[in-house]
Amino acid sequence: MVGREYTVYADESATGERFLGFGALIGSTRAMARAEVVLAEFCDERGLGERSLSWKSCSRRELDRYCDFAAQFDHLNLDFRAMVVDTATYPLKHPPSGAATAEQGFYKFCYFFLRKSLALAVTDPGGFRLVIGATTDQYEFSTEVLETTVAGGLRSEFRVPLELTRVRPSDPRDSRCHQLADVLLGAVTYRFNRTTRDPRGTSHKRGLYAAVRSMVGRDLDIDFLPQECPFNVWGWTPKGRRRWVSRSRGTA
Repeated sequence: MVGREYTVYADESATGERFLGFGALIGSTRAMARAEVVLAEFCDERGLGERSLSWKSCSRRELDRYCDFAAQFDHLNLDFRAMVVDTATYPLKHPPSGAATAEQGFYKFCYFFLRKSLALAVTDPGGFRLVIGATTDQYEFSTEVLETTVAGGLRSEFRVPLELTRVRPSDPRDSRCHQLADVLLGAVTYRFNRTTRDPRGTSHKRGLYAAVRSMVGRDLDIDFLPQECPFNVWGWTPKGRRRWVSRSRGTA
């Protein structure tokens, strides 16, 4: 096989809120395997055992451990990319663009995000292992739909083998990398939806966001230029229009 195989842990956050987020941890399959070891060792050292970590499950009592878990990203040879959609301006259900239902719109954005992210973060791909988590805040869909929409589109786009894997909600310990992607994406959508999620700014999650923001070195609700890595956030906008995030730069 020409090129390297890449593993992609993809997730979504804030379905049902104004700012919907898509995120992915991307790296060579070898680098992802090393990252799993690093994260597993961290969790063992901090007494987390086999517990699953996620943005939603972070309690005030465990804030410090979650902040340190998020900071492990700095020690991994991986990329994290996120795309945020303002569904008030660009609703998921938009028949003129072929999205007759919100679910169809969700798939379109998901495919667009993964296609653009992989094109920017991956060089000389020999294949992809796409891992998508099934969570309670996700739209209902089947593996068959994923295969024919997102996975099928990516196979056609990149012309390389692609394996689709699901992380079962009953077995989240399968991947610490997927949990890291969840926490990082949660920080991004927390910032965008902060006026509704935490209008008084008193939630302990503000501390977890601050830890991620400190690691990245900038606010997470401002568009990053496309080539910026290893952490990147952009606000989706139709091609050619100016980005809609305040203080952002350039056009999409």
